[in-house]
Amino acid sequence: MGKLQEFDITFTNNKVVYSPGESITGTLKIRTANSLQFKAIKVNCQGSCGISNKMNDASWAVEEQYLNSTLSVADKGTLPSGEHTFPFQFVIPAAVPTSFEGPFGKIFYRVKAAIDTPRFSKDYKAQRQFYLLNLLNLNQVPTIEHPSFAVITKKFNYLLVKTGTLMLKAHSDLRGYIPGQVIKLSTEIHNKSGKDTAVCWPASYRLAGQCLPSFNAT
Repeated sequence: MGKLQEFDITFTNNKVVYSPGESITGTLKIRTANSLQFKAIKVNCQGSCGISNKMNDASWAVEEQYLNSTLSVADKGTLPSGEHTFPFQFVIPAAVPTSFEGPFGKIFYRVKAAIDTPRFSKDYKAQRQFYLLNLLNLNQVPTIEHPSFAVITKKFNYLLVKTGTLMLKAHSDLRGYIPGQVIKLSTEIHNKSGKDTAVCWPASYRLAGQCLPSFNAT
């Protein structure tokens, strides 16, 4: 790291899981071998959601930001050699979603630190991830006991001539569940396309990674 021997972010009591409305506190620790000139030392707390069109692709097609707050812990000056600590604190908004990570996107939160140095000098950066748990009380959702429906339709064409339609209807018995509860899912498939069709569920719903058998019926 050149002049820097240590540049690290630590959270108070090593806490990494927070709830909306809480304050996230910690310390930025810097240890230098020699004096270091800087224009600013900043700590940033951010949270966002990224969605990709390809599995496990970090290039987001759509991105939404939930939190972005920056704190300047030191203005222009010189850090003498030795160890330096800078405390920070951010308040997490009340309406932010739970951390999540999946094959097509994730919701992530992190604290980033940066030392902005004079021109032609090397800038220094560090970051540490934390997690947000936003508990949902299903008793407060008025329609939680109602079934949930979804319909997907696909039209088939051959040389600009329509050959038919395939429709998949699915519904669950409830709109929300708790851990350990059985999810009852029913489906109806109407195949008027004249094509044999196999239905593959997402990986979390498959049995030994298999697809449903092919069929060509209403």
